Amino acid sequence: MLRLYKDAANVCTLIGLIAGFAALLSLVAHNLPLALTFILTGAVADVFDGPLARSASNRPDVAPAFGKELDTLADVCHSVLSPALWVVISLGLTPVSVLAGLVLTVAGVTRLAYFTSVTPAKPGHFIGVPVTWVPLVLAIVVNLLGTHTLPTVVGVLFALIMALAQTSRVLVPKFCGRKFTLFAVIAIGLLLLTALRTLAGNW
Repeated sequence: MLRLYKDAANVCTLIGLIAGFAALLSLVAHNLPLALTFILTGAVADVFDGPLARSASNRPDVAPAFGKELDTLADVCHSVLSPALWVVISLGLTPVSVLAGLVLTVAGVTRLAYFTSVTPAKPGHFIGVPVTWVPLVLAIVVNLLGTHTLPTVVGVLFALIMALAQTSRVLVPKFCGRKFTLFAVIAIGLLLLTALRTLAGNW
């Protein structure tokens, strides 16, 4: 079973899962900047595991199916539960924050379940915004505000907008070529910016 981690794509997905677990531990310790850094690490790993899988040759027969299931579980960790709990802790443990986190969680797992069970009518597209966008948008909002303590209105709006975007029927084109390169650069840039600000204590 563990031999499946000889596959580069599955290793990349595993790194994302570990990053998600580290994010949850950081949230338990109420270290929001470090948690966001780990959340973004998981998101960046998710950006690259797909291309790694598609470019690999001579993969074991079970590796793609195993990787698909592992990817979903990793996504739940770093792009669903961790961002949702991040919002709850950032806003403070109140009924409003808990509801916002719950909305994000339900939307995220619904999006993932739908993705694994329904094939889009138009090839090369996602139905709804992928869960990986949630950490990236969260990082943009946090870095623009310059604080890890979100105003309640901002946190609630973020949760509602991202939940609706994930569960909508809008067809979102999959990035490829230059668009994928730009998307990857943005994701890595957000990770580096957040990590540097966290190391410098500049929040």
